[in-house]
Amino acid sequence: MAHPFHEPLPRPQPLPRPQPIPPQSAPASRARTLFSVMDASPRTYEIRTYGCQMNAHDSERLAGLLEDAGYRASRRRSGGAPE
Repeated sequence: MAHPFHEPLPRPQPLPRPQPIPPQSAPASRARTLFSVMDASPRTYEIRTYGCQMNAHDSERLAGLLEDAGYRASRRRSGGAPE
């Protein structure tokens, strides 16, 4: 009599291939509203730099990347409320 641990395991069945999920788009009216809101209020950024001169350099580089991506600097003054 063979020991149960020495019996060969059954071969696993292959998994079915996943089916692609069709993209779901927003209705045209909703998309239009979303884009008009985004155009009306551009994205802004504020960078607060603490520490050494290298931190200031990194902040300048980050500001450049954000502006290249379409953001603009916030008009907020240090410690003040946003405009």
